[in-house]
Amino acid sequence: MVSPSTGGRYFLRAVAEVSADGGAGAPRVLILGCGFLGSQLARRCAESGARVLAVDAEAGKDATDVTEASEVSALVRCGAGCAAVLRGDAAEARVLSRALGLLGAPDELFVCTATHGGSPAAYRRAYGGVLEALLPLLPTGARLVFCSSVSVYAESAGGAVDESSLCVPSAPRVRALLEAEALALEAGGAVARLSPLYDAGRCELLRRHEAGEPRLPGPGARCLNYVHREDAVEALRLMARLPGGGVFNVCGESLSVDEAYAMLEELTGVLRAPEEAACSRRGLSNRRVLCPRLRAAGWRPRHSLRAFVSEGLRP
Repeated sequence: MVSPSTGGRYFLRAVAEVSADGGAGAPRVLILGCGFLGSQLARRCAESGARVLAVDAEAGKDATDVTEASEVSALVRCGAGCAAVLRGDAAEARVLSRALGLLGAPDELFVCTATHGGSPAAYRRAYGGVLEALLPLLPTGARLVFCSSVSVYAESAGGAVDESSLCVPSAPRVRALLEAEALALEAGGAVARLSPLYDAGRCELLRRHEAGEPRLPGPGARCLNYVHREDAVEALRLMARLPGGGVFNVCGESLSVDEAYAMLEELTGVLRAPEEAACSRRGLSNRRVLCPRLRAAGWRPRHSLRAFVSEGLRP
């Protein structure tokens, strides 16, 4: 980690240093939203030699290794590349203009923004609002990937869904996602419909089980879908290289509630809680997500829940 002292000028100098070291042809990557997914995407792109700038309204809020006073709140040198984080709201055109001015015309642009609850207006700003601010500024030739969710699909009673399956705007968040997807697709971009993510520090299924909290609601045959964060990152990077755009499902594995708890009981030695959690306001999902387009392009998940839990339990 390098702590910048002069904001954007430091970032530009660092990029120049990378170029001087042989990275003159390095791709430029802009990432909007640097949370659980966007931060790892930024790191992996930088490790591959790209010059990466991420924009996030809460950059540096909880970190201890960034310079709070700087416009550019963090700079990471990763292998041949570098990744910087610009503090700002990605739904504001002035912030995006600043980012493009710092980075230059990006070769790849990922929208990984999210909102954790909130009003319908907050949902719309986090998704469609960002794209509405971005698209008038989108440089010609930039490959756009928008991160959405498999929650847009209609319920299928445990049946399979692929990219051609029916979508239903059943809630404000889903409606906001579908409206944003339409904007991205109209601009020629790709849409990643992501399954719930997990990785170190974030696996709600495992956390609830180890804490003895009520088990997931619904029948034991209800289908759950997950994808490891690293597999999701590789999917996004692949989508940015594919021609034509369109919708891509991103799911690493599907398993039933009973299968999930049987695996957790076996590996942790902790029995599932006898109580069942109350259903959330979003209702219960019960669908098996297929990824025919990504798999046809060669993507394969490298991680599984079983391996993840097993590795986490090793002394």
